[in-house]
Amino acid sequence: MKICDKTFDEERALYGVSGCVVEKCVFAGERDGESALKETSDTTVKDCLFELRYPLWHALRFSVEGCTFTKDSRAALWYGKQGKISHCHL
Repeated sequence: MKICDKTFDEERALYGVSGCVVEKCVFAGERDGESALKETSDTTVKDCLFELRYPLWHALRFSVEGCTFTKDSRAALWYGKQGKISHCHL
């Protein structure tokens, strides 16, 4: 599955997705949700903007490339395993 050019602001917007590519998405907005990609696995996240709390908690086998995590996305990458982060602004 590929998710591209979307904006998410709700709580746990993509909770538990697996085998997914998330590209050019924005995680920000009025609802101020948190844990957007919590408990995801085998997921690639590219060129996304994260402005909400706890976006990638408990992620397994993940890749994050070219993303921006603002100060509001605090505690962005906790409890992850087998992940790769490259060319990101944290």
